[in-house]
Amino acid sequence: MTNERIQDVIQHRVLVFDGAMGTELYRRNVFTNRCFEELCLSSAEIVRQIHQEYADAGADVLTTNSYGANREALAKYGLAERTEAMNIAAAKLCREIAAAAPRPIYVAGSVGAVPLS
Repeated sequence: MTNERIQDVIQHRVLVFDGAMGTELYRRNVFTNRCFEELCLSSAEIVRQIHQEYADAGADVLTTNSYGANREALAKYGLAERTEAMNIAAAKLCREIAAAAPRPIYVAGSVGAVPLS
């Protein structure tokens, strides 16, 4: 990875982001009744494989599998206390793939809406 700032990169070219993590997980028979973000801890290899496939397809930016990794959303699965661990794991999985790539790949955190109480 170069030290080139993302602000400088986007002034010269378009960055291609990866695609829908949830769709890819579902395609691999992980159904919507599971917490997709928890897979970063329990089934990291599936998430890692998806990131690798997006990198291999040419994505310049990989987004973390953390869209719903907030206390409110995770509480529905009884996993609120694992919020920090899931976010850290999600970032590490993306960074592993980006660091091993033969070209610069950026990592972006995926953050979904947090319901207001």
